[in-house]
Amino acid sequence: MMTEEELNNGLPIIPHRAVTDTDCPGCLVAGLRNSTGEVRCNECGTLIGSLFVTEVEAFFQNLYQGSR
Repeated sequence: MMTEEELNNGLPIIPHRAVTDTDCPGCLVAGLRNSTGEVRCNECGTLIGSLFVTEVEAFFQNLYQGSR
């Protein structure tokens, strides 16, 4: 099973403010809880969403493509 560090090292960097209306300077990171992945801000801790661990990478890639 992949660790949170391994997962996050392979994900694009996405600023929190790119996906929500906020002045927060943080970035989105993935957390793992059993078979669930949580997308949170590394600065303020806001939960952006929960999804299956297998969907985390695609979720980040879609956000990254949409923010370019």
